[in-house]
Amino acid sequence: MGTREIWIWGAGPEAEAQIAEALREGNLINPVRVIEDNFDFDAFFRRKEPLPLLLLLDLANTRVWQVAETARKHQADERMAMIALADDSTESLIDKAYDVGMKTYLRKPLAFSEFAMRAKLLNMSLRIERPDEG
Repeated sequence: MGTREIWIWGAGPEAEAQIAEALREGNLINPVRVIEDNFDFDAFFRRKEPLPLLLLLDLANTRVWQVAETARKHQADERMAMIALADDSTESLIDKAYDVGMKTYLRKPLAFSEFAMRAKLLNMSLRIERPDEG
């Protein structure tokens, strides 16, 4: 997994905080970054800057489809994984998420063990800092 960032977008402050905390508690070495709702993904992808390793996109945000399509347009989805965040109210959108390039989904609230399992299915090697390695 290296140390590229993991981005969280569109989940709203409470969910984003819970997801970020779950990832940090898993002792990932990768920085976790919450992306503001008004972030200009089109401009970012156009600049060809280094991409995050992973982009977690909440299906409850109506702009999720625009963000996913923008990633596809700039072929960013070929160099970073996109994973949908779903809950009971958005579970019916999971098939549509696959259609726009998301590789899998995670349920909210996020559990680190579920994240680790999905990352492994995507052939991502997690880098976890062990407390005894300090």
